[in-house]
Amino acid sequence: MNVEKGGCFSKLKSSEKSYTNNTVFFKEKADTLKMNVGIINNCCSKLAESVSIENNVVTVYVKDTCTQGCLCMCDCNFTYDFTFIHYTPKTLIYKVMLQRYNEKSYSIIMQDTLNK
Repeated sequence: MNVEKGGCFSKLKSSEKSYTNNTVFFKEKADTLKMNVGIINNCCSKLAESVSIENNVVTVYVKDTCTQGCLCMCDCNFTYDFTFIHYTPKTLIYKVMLQRYNEKSYSIIMQDTLNK
């Protein structure tokens, strides 16, 4: 698996769309699956991600690890482009979990089933 960060992680490219809601998009080619995840969160967030893949379930965990100066008066679209190679299940279940600043646990912010 490979991950590239965009949106608020770097300067927004002119070709990159900025959304006002959390989003998930998929692109598939042969045995490669690309998953774009956009998360709207406070613009002072320090986000860290991890991914769990079990059978046909992909779970993306995103945690705000900020410890100082963590709340600003703005929101921003943080984007992740995950690339999964040799991914062949006919059905994919995905979950995106977010642990916001000062929260003790993760909450599901997006989930669905994708049928090929």
